[in-house]
Amino acid sequence: MKRLNDRWSEIRSAARSADPFDRTFALSAAVTCIEVALAALRIERRDREGVQSRLRRWAEQTAKTEFTRGEYFEAFEARNAAVHRHVAAEPKICQEHVSALSDVWRAMRRAYVTRENAATVAKAILDANVVTDVFLFGSLARRKSEPKDIDLLFFDRGDVSTLNWHGYSSADFLLEDELFGSSSHWRAALECGWLDYVFVDGTRFGEDRAYTLSLCQSQRDPLFMINISDILLTYDRHSGGWVDRRPQVFQRLANLRRLLETENVIGDFQRRKGRLTSR
Repeated sequence: MKRLNDRWSEIRSAARSADPFDRTFALSAAVTCIEVALAALRIERRDREGVQSRLRRWAEQTAKTEFTRGEYFEAFEARNAAVHRHVAAEPKICQEHVSALSDVWRAMRRAYVTRENAATVAKAILDANVVTDVFLFGSLARRKSEPKDIDLLFFDRGDVSTLNWHGYSSADFLLEDELFGSSSHWRAALECGWLDYVFVDGTRFGEDRAYTLSLCQSQRDPLFMINISDILLTYDRHSGGWVDRRPQVFQRLANLRRLLETENVIGDFQRRKGRLTSR
């Protein structure tokens, strides 16, 4: 399933189209993204409340009221005109409207994708006794300037991870039922692409050769577990935050990663992978 984070290039392309139906799609899809994002931020719909009203509530809560005025207001009005009156904005104007709506999306993503919010998710899942450990990796763990998502690695004792032998499970509805239940805001965050996870049997990874090999081979990047090993952070129940305390298996993988970097194996592999992908 393609997450909304990855749909914005399609939306921008449609906004440039000479076809008014494409431009209507661009405006409608952009507003839909914001609607789902509001759910992820727990700004739930009240009765027949529209997206703009919900956005206004979020903007007031976060002191971002600029998103309810001027060009942003005009973008919502253009969407309404296109959908309800079949009057699509011209390509140049449509692109400006989509750009404004994209600004709102990025601001909402910045508000969601934080270490504090990642810790809230980790605590709730640990409290539900679904997993034994929660780890943070990716751009948020590396403190990149504008991370796109919260990447979590879950360890359990095999009772849930066996539902998905192949590990990378953000599209697996069985696991999502186990993890997130009826929590609509987490499901909305998954749909946005702001929350993603990998599920691993912590009792077998690094100990059971067949399981470990199968798990690594099933990743989109076969070096995935090695690549995250040097920055993996552990959620600490006592402090309520993220600490640099990795399991032994990841300490060993981090040592291996440094060795592979010294021998330039990782860099060469990634360059070759990039060339193959570009073809």
